[in-house]
Amino acid sequence: MNSGRFFCRFTFFSYLCSQNMKQTRWILVACAGIMMLGACKEKAVPKDTAEYADSYVIPKPGDPIKMAAVNKEIQARWNGEPCVVKIRSIVADSLPMVENEYGQKYVDNVFDVQVVGADQSSLFHRTLRKSQFVGFIKDSKVQSDYGKKAILKSVSAELAENTKELRYFVASLQVPEAAEDEYLLFKYATSGDIEQVDEDIRVNWQGQPAPVPEDDEEWTEE
Repeated sequence: MNSGRFFCRFTFFSYLCSQNMKQTRWILVACAGIMMLGACKEKAVPKDTAEYADSYVIPKPGDPIKMAAVNKEIQARWNGEPCVVKIRSIVADSLPMVENEYGQKYVDNVFDVQVVGADQSSLFHRTLRKSQFVGFIKDSKVQSDYGKKAILKSVSAELAENTKELRYFVASLQVPEAAEDEYLLFKYATSGDIEQVDEDIRVNWQGQPAPVPEDDEEWTEE
């Protein structure tokens, strides 16, 4: 009788132990899973950071980049008489190329500027190059940087608002891929005088001077 009770008790105790072992095993597995999830969560890259990493790829240098050709005619006046201002860009393969921080090379430009009278006579004719303007940059460090890294980006005609009289030309130097408000502008007078435009002056998308907004206004591209 006692042996039977002992056997029953032993069997029941074994059953409990086996159930506890199963429960313990499942608890251990669950804990391990939670720890793994926690580790993965800690190592996960935030979504915005991951998207930025995927979108930011250091560009590999390609063939030298040339600026799109410029060929425009502007109706104006010269000494009160009607005239046409002709501005044409020329890709300057013979000039030293500039190079950005990734090794991408850019071809510099020269600009052919001409003023033609109503009778087709040539009133003014010059070829403008970057080298003519770099020496007029006031800051010596900027002068060095732009001398090595900038191209002659654009040339435009500045006309009197009411009379359309030709006042001077505006030449802009820019390091390729820089923001538009980082242009350096120069006045080029028909007398040949060159003057760096005040640093407060900005330019619009055509490279022409645009007024600087007041402190409480937001400047936008024209």
